[in-house]
Amino acid sequence: GGADRLDVTANMREAEITIPELNVTKSKGQPATLTLSGRVEGEALTAIMGLNLRSDALTLNGGRIGLTPSGRLMSASFDAIRTDTNTARLKAERENTSTPLKILITGEQFDATPFLDGDRDEGEDGTGGEKDSYRINLEVDRLITGPGRSINTVLAYLETNSAGHTTRLEMDALVGSGALQVRYDPGQQPFSLRLEAEDAGATLKAFGLYDYMVKGRLVILGQPMRQGAIEDVQGRATITDFSISEAPILAKLFNALSISGLFDMLGNSNNLSFTRLESDFTWVNDPRGGIYTFNDGAVRGNSMGLTFSGAINQQTKTTDITGTAVPVSAINSIISRIPLIGDILTGGDGGGLIAATFTLSGPSDDPVASVNLLSVLAPGIIRRILFEREGGDTTQT
Repeated sequence: GGADRLDVTANMREAEITIPELNVTKSKGQPATLTLSGRVEGEALTAIMGLNLRSDALTLNGGRIGLTPSGRLMSASFDAIRTDTNTARLKAERENTSTPLKILITGEQFDATPFLDGDRDEGEDGTGGEKDSYRINLEVDRLITGPGRSINTVLAYLETNSAGHTTRLEMDALVGSGALQVRYDPGQQPFSLRLEAEDAGATLKAFGLYDYMVKGRLVILGQPMRQGAIEDVQGRATITDFSISEAPILAKLFNALSISGLFDMLGNSNNLSFTRLESDFTWVNDPRGGIYTFNDGAVRGNSMGLTFSGAINQQTKTTDITGTAVPVSAINSIISRIPLIGDILTGGDGGGLIAATFTLSGPSDDPVASVNLLSVLAPGIIRRILFEREGGDTTQT
């Protein structure tokens, strides 16, 4: 009826070891050694102590694991976890078999890419059954968010339920030249999602959303989407005082417009500056990739204004955006020449206003841009570029 001790020393050269959560694989043929001690009760392994794995790809030091006789994980800790992209410590425990697993990750660097890549299938949890629920605290100097992407000085707290859905997220970090703050709680009112970034361009790039924005302030306010799943969100996104640098998609669009003087403001900076972007949005979350839908969007700069609607589908990696582009200077010039400004805002003859409808469609990394030139604009287009919304604030509730 007593417990037996198990001591293991193994040459792991011929073993292939893959740990998806650490984004690491030790290939067959790479030198590796494993040492550990275990406690066996009856026929069940209930504890592992002194777990050490050493290889070029992966090093685990001081591992301790506690299990129930049925094999349920009750506790785990590692004094050091080292891979090419991880330098961290881990401690995990649960109060009893029915409570969430509480995890604390600390250290210099942690690779979050496996949890952000959007390629996991629904229900993929390594067990073939119900997911575990987690309460995760993360305190790291650097969080890797993708190849060549990261954020710094990260304090984060994450809750997930047994269905694998995120039920709460709090994060504070430094990204680019400013702070990032994220708060997500589906039960919170009036907004379940609040994201504020002092460096919008660096934040979008860090999470693989857009690579060509420079600076800007980003504010996203969202609420649970009506008739959506627990993680689906709708709301409003606003970015102010930003610029776009060498963006190939915008270059396709603006070159198609061929409007004289459009790039006069660029000078030697090669940046196109904008004062404000805003759009209503929906975000349908899915383990295979999110689907972002934009409605009633508008962008205004010193030289160019745009309206847009459409969708970006991360599952199919496709983009489908339509809108209208018009030189803001043309709007200002026409307004200044018309004694009764109301004519242009309510349907009067604008006369000679050059503009174009556009479509961006196809693979998200290289969509096809098509443009149709117009000579007359609908009054609502001008109002949106000037950020005059009918009915005032239309944030979805």
